[in-house]
Amino acid sequence: MQTKVAISIRWTSAPLAILLTAGFALASPPEKPKTEPVAEVKTGGPPVDRQGDPLPEGALARLGTGRLGHGAVICSIAFSGDNKLLATAGFDSFVNVWDASTAQRLLHVSAANFRDEFNVANVALSPDGSCLATAWCNSPPELWDVRTGKKLRAIGDTLCRGSRVQFSANGKYLTISAIADGTKSDNAETETAVLVEVETGKVIFSAEGKLLMLPDAFIHLDPHRPELSLRKLGDKEVSIQFTGHEGSVNAAALTPDGKKLFTHGSDRTIRVWDTTTGKELRRLDKTPETPCQLVPAPDASSVLTVVGYASSMQCWDVTSGKVRWTARMDKDGFVQAKFLPGGNTVVTGHGSGRLRQWEVSTGKEQKVVRAIFDGTISHMVLSPDGKTLATSSNQNGMNQKVYLWDAATLTPKAVQPGHTQQIVAAAFSPNGRIVATSALDRTVRLWEPRTGRLIRTIETPTNACRSLVFTPDGKTLITANGYSVEGEVRFWEVETGKEIRKFKAHPSGRVLLAMAPDGKRLFTGGSDDRFRCWDLDAFKQLGEFGDEKPSGVLRMALSPDGSTLATAQMDGVLRIWDARTFKKRYQLMGDPRTYIGAIAFSPDNSLLAWSDYSPGIRLTDAASGKEVRRLPSPTGSFDGIVFAPDGKTLAWGINCHYRGVKNVVGVWEVRSGQLRRTLDGSDGPTLPLAHSPNGALLVTAGSDCSALVWDVNGRFNGKQAGGIASPEKLDQCWRLLAEHDARKAFDGMETFTQFPEQGVARIAEDLKPIPPRAPAEKVAALLRDLDGDSFETRETATRELERLDETVVTDLQRLAKKSESAEARTRAERLLKRMDAIRLQRERAIEILEMIGKPSAVKLLKSLADGQPDVPLTRDARGALQRLNAKK
Repeated sequence: MQTKVAISIRWTSAPLAILLTAGFALASPPEKPKTEPVAEVKTGGPPVDRQGDPLPEGALARLGTGRLGHGAVICSIAFSGDNKLLATAGFDSFVNVWDASTAQRLLHVSAANFRDEFNVANVALSPDGSCLATAWCNSPPELWDVRTGKKLRAIGDTLCRGSRVQFSANGKYLTISAIADGTKSDNAETETAVLVEVETGKVIFSAEGKLLMLPDAFIHLDPHRPELSLRKLGDKEVSIQFTGHEGSVNAAALTPDGKKLFTHGSDRTIRVWDTTTGKELRRLDKTPETPCQLVPAPDASSVLTVVGYASSMQCWDVTSGKVRWTARMDKDGFVQAKFLPGGNTVVTGHGSGRLRQWEVSTGKEQKVVRAIFDGTISHMVLSPDGKTLATSSNQNGMNQKVYLWDAATLTPKAVQPGHTQQIVAAAFSPNGRIVATSALDRTVRLWEPRTGRLIRTIETPTNACRSLVFTPDGKTLITANGYSVEGEVRFWEVETGKEIRKFKAHPSGRVLLAMAPDGKRLFTGGSDDRFRCWDLDAFKQLGEFGDEKPSGVLRMALSPDGSTLATAQMDGVLRIWDARTFKKRYQLMGDPRTYIGAIAFSPDNSLLAWSDYSPGIRLTDAASGKEVRRLPSPTGSFDGIVFAPDGKTLAWGINCHYRGVKNVVGVWEVRSGQLRRTLDGSDGPTLPLAHSPNGALLVTAGSDCSALVWDVNGRFNGKQAGGIASPEKLDQCWRLLAEHDARKAFDGMETFTQFPEQGVARIAEDLKPIPPRAPAEKVAALLRDLDGDSFETRETATRELERLDETVVTDLQRLAKKSESAEARTRAERLLKRMDAIRLQRERAIEILEMIGKPSAVKLLKSLADGQPDVPLTRDARGALQRLNAKK
């Protein structure tokens, strides 16, 4: 069960720096089972995925799983003391609690009010797992009941914003490393150590520096003094002082049993202390000059010093005071190090995304595992029993998942089906029965879209595939790598998953793909700023084009008829090319401060939708480049735009972690420019990737390494259960179809689909085929009569023109623009306004008939398709019939 808690929060400015370090593959990341276990299909109750986890409203299936997928870059991981629970906190201001054995999410604490800055800084679980502590960047820390999800209390100094929290071993106290407000000091930020009583929230100690907890005492490290002090819990006076360093102490760590204290000072010494007496037991000289991670072995016989920026780790023998061995990782870097139980093995995490095991006695590297492709290990936490390692990684802000490992063997634990890194591309097969997804884990997976069943996994060598297309016959899948050195395009047999061909399309780097509708031409765009057209029958290059100015290829889209290619590069310019002559037709300048994040052609080739990260989606005339409309939006952070196959709607995704915008996919009506509905299924950025050929399904990728398959029109919502709708209800829904408000109209559309036979009959009452066009002389006479001498003449002409319907729209538009008569212009404008509402109503009605798809609906569509050929209603009906026939 998931509990969602809304909380009010404040934010602080904290820029996020992300460093990616490239590396070569030594071992694969956690791989999923080749054959996915089939979960029992549950009937009744809320819909669930194949793992038994709830699906959001409107979703049919989940491809893979969202378990351990946080939804944003993870900034903190913590185990409970009993090893059963795992908590994660992210820059999205969410906190999740997971079952450490099954990876199922148990609790979701969400912020009700987003701000323009990051919030969650750290998280901790009490030893028994009953209590959750959250440290917010710009508000007091808080305690939560894990079982109920209720907030217990805010704790600590209200002038402090917490950066780290940790429970004492008995769970009665909480230490907070906070950043003081700074308003009463010359220092803008000063780290403060706070000790709080959990039951009451009372602050019992507060001072600059850091705290280390013992079962019945705490040790205070003052950054301005050379000694540390120990106080018994409940006592105000110092019991023991650890004195000996010459200069400040910059690091301190306790052994797991709390009996030994290790400190590192600016005097370049490490000192080992007895915590019961304060006596100095050992001194190690000539240690690193700079502050370092200090990691003592469980038995205190060894200690590690890790200097991350210097990419070095030293293992010291405490008895002799000598360095046992030194490890340098100039390319990989060191992020964190942990001793395993027994003290004979060390595990390290690296900037290259690798995990390593080291033999403590010799410094010999025992094992290397690739934890993640093309990213860095950002956090590495060992469970209290030392058996489980939890890691998270940073991959340019894209990989937002926790991975669990057996600490002794570095093999994956709680293995989940599906992709192990974020999905970046998807494509439906031409018959709509297969959807292919590619992810940063260097795999392509084939799925049954309506059930989420994994059909096949294809491992792509070298690098992640960021572009993929099916051939028109659906037998071959073509993929191109994202950032590989080869610049290759590969062909895979869908039936077997075998690679059947490859060729080098560009010298190196990222390659984008676009397939011509006849399947004979393939367009590629590469990091060399060149675009190429290939003959797939002869596998030869037909043409090459591109601007001379290098700027890096970002996006590429081919019009459905294969005549026009749109390309976007890092210079923020959208270029439109003739796809047969390879000549540039025109170019459009986006916001020069950003770049173009998404491009899509409408199915009829008339519109080009694109986003340059300024607010709104631009709709331009594909032939001329003239802007037709700008769809409003709360942010410009779009990385995906997908038109529905009928061209009536488009889906966009907001790619935003923290800018005060809910991460959803929006479905917009192209004609009205109104938001029809939102699909809310992910805690983090959600991107639309592909529509099924018949338009019924939409695949969106979340930042949790899974994808959702949506019933985008409500066609498969299971609500067609019969029953009778009142005529008044259906009349009301028919009127709703003419509403400018697309959300209200969609409510009416859903009602019609819930009562399909009644709905078709009601639509048939008002939706008739458009009659043949009237003779031109008659139309001209009626247009003249709009300015007739008598009122009756003008009224009669108005009624007759309205009866002629869509066949006279062009004539009325011309009259409204050019007539010298104010009366004629006014009447023409009124007619056009009424016709526009009727046109919108009819367009939505055709969508309803296609959604229903029953024989009665098909019969009505055929009748409408026999109307005047060159008007929208007739074209829409014919298009719906074609899509329904293609589905068979």
